[in-house]
Amino acid sequence: MAGELMLEIDGDTVLLTPGDSFQFQSHLPHNIFNPTSSDATVLWIMHISSEQHL
Repeated sequence: MAGELMLEIDGDTVLLTPGDSFQFQSHLPHNIFNPTSSDATVLWIMHISSEQHL
């Protein structure tokens, strides 16, 4: 995580800064965006259980 990102999950919003990490249940409404004019990067890893794969 570099820069700043806003993370919204199910109506709650948090500012993410360098060194932060997060996890959430993906069925919840969610959004992530950069509230600044500076670059931001995040490493996004998703896990889907074998029972939910197509």
